[in-house]
Amino acid sequence: MLVTVNNEEEVKLTYKSDFEGKDYNQHLLSFKSDNIEEAYETLKERGVSVSELKTYDQNRKNFRFYDLYGNSFDVWQPIL
Repeated sequence: MLVTVNNEEEVKLTYKSDFEGKDYNQHLLSFKSDNIEEAYETLKERGVSVSELKTYDQNRKNFRFYDLYGNSFDVWQPIL
């Protein structure tokens, strides 16, 4: 079930952390992908705002995409 709540204040689906430095905007939702390149290209082709596709520590690939309100969502895939 999806519930919506009206709110006069702007609400973001992120929170501040020190994960990658002071005031890092940490996302609340992360999606694991079996084919991150396909997911990345599909979102780009559909006009979704996406970050650069990056490789981290030679063990995972990652990118973020953003909704119309600027909320970020994480997509990652382990590198085997």
